[in-house]
Amino acid sequence: MAQIGTYSEQLFFLILKEHPRDWHRPVAGILSLAKYYPQDIIEASCKRACYYGITQYSVIKNICHNGSYLLSTEEASYANC
Repeated sequence: MAQIGTYSEQLFFLILKEHPRDWHRPVAGILSLAKYYPQDIIEASCKRACYYGITQYSVIKNICHNGSYLLSTEEASYANC
């Protein structure tokens, strides 16, 4: 996930923290998004997920799909990641 970007890597560590026994499933799902979306969209979606503390693959997939990664968030407040 570090190859995708900084926020993707930070999200990886948040997923490890939140799901220590089952972290591989959401990570594999996020990595599979590369089949359908460019890395910059996945990174922006992971950035939004970090902002809201989201670790579920299905939600991150929906962020990519519906374009909500384009919505603004406050840059200074990424306390979850």
